[in-house]
Amino acid sequence: MTYNEAIKLYNGSRRKMAESLGISVQAVAFYGKNPDAELPPHRVFMINALHGDVKQPKSSYREEMEND
Repeated sequence: MTYNEAIKLYNGSRRKMAESLGISVQAVAFYGKNPDAELPPHRVFMINALHGDVKQPKSSYREEMEND
């Protein structure tokens, strides 16, 4: 996910994005310096989680071991 894709989820508001992620507006502005670059994976995960877009793993390691 790029900055451009992420900021659209917040209606173009750096402030809303910053508040949602618990980071400063300056940090969001830093990502905006290169808007077509991928955001760090942990930020993408946070954005997806906040927007209900996180996929649950199909099975856990424990479930796989129990089935063998």
